[in-house]
Amino acid sequence: MAKAEGKSFEFLDESHIDPSLLEVFDFD
Repeated sequence: MAKAEGKSFEFLDESHIDPSLLEVFDFD
């Protein structure tokens, strides 16, 4: 479970670093 959580956190971190990704996903 910890592994999956870490991956999710990394994904969110990546989105924060690359706002462009947020636009692509537009999951907001």
